[in-house]
Amino acid sequence: MAYYCGIDGGGTKTHCIIGDEQKIISEYISFGSNYHISGIKNSKKSIEEAFNKALKKASLSSKDIRFSVLGLSGADRKEDVELLTNILHKTFRGKFKILNDCWVALKNGVYEYYGVVAVCGTGGGYAGRTKEGNEYIYRNLDYITGNRGGGLEIAEKALHYAFRSEEGSYKKTRLEEKIPEIFGVKNMALVLEKIWMKEINKEILDKIPPLVFSLSNENDIVCLEIIEELGKTIADYLNGLIKKLKIEGKIPVVLSGSIFKNKNSFFLSIIKKSLPAGSELIIPETPPVYGAYKLAIDYSIDFS
Repeated sequence: MAYYCGIDGGGTKTHCIIGDEQKIISEYISFGSNYHISGIKNSKKSIEEAFNKALKKASLSSKDIRFSVLGLSGADRKEDVELLTNILHKTFRGKFKILNDCWVALKNGVYEYYGVVAVCGTGGGYAGRTKEGNEYIYRNLDYITGNRGGGLEIAEKALHYAFRSEEGSYKKTRLEEKIPEIFGVKNMALVLEKIWMKEINKEILDKIPPLVFSLSNENDIVCLEIIEELGKTIADYLNGLIKKLKIEGKIPVVLSGSIFKNKNSFFLSIIKKSLPAGSELIIPETPPVYGAYKLAIDYSIDFS
């Protein structure tokens, strides 16, 4: 029996699944493994923990795995992939391939493995692939190198406009009253104190994007503006990929990551109407790691 391993490693968690050609038999989730965030040693530790614990649950050893694919956030440049490949070569016995997490998200949404994909969690990542196998991926690094589109951006804008609402320099928004609740204080002045004292962390920031989407459903004008602008920005990236790769006809558009999970109808409508006619929005029901697992099976065919 041949077994395959798929790993999806992000800034927050590392998800590993193991299965044969028919079904998943084991999975494990460890801490984040984006080495730009956690450092190379901690990233290696998280990946090995997820892999070894999943193997143990399946009563397998690494020698039983025919091939593994790792879709890793932070594997943006050739140098990133080379570094990660070198430190993980022994762990996976040389039978593995490291990809940017955009590619496993695309495979998870489109089995035929073509179209364009937006991966928007904390940050944003965008890539595209033609039926012929031509690929292009944006640098996906940070704002100054052209990157936008994740939950952190929503959180920053929400805080910005909550303060402006309280000061009276922009439109009123219920963010002004709801954001203090997230911080566990009574008003924006006390939120400012928390920020000055650096009492703001990822756990707090992660609660703000769902609030923005929730208030948009209640027609909060500022939240609607934040979501509309973000939707148009994401569509700009996707349109750039479509043009660069000259993809025509029915275009699969995979939307993966936390900001798409609630399937906000207004947000999705902004993205769809900004794309070419015939574009098909796809929000996968399965987690991205399934794309890595499917690619492991595909790549194993040519592995020697």
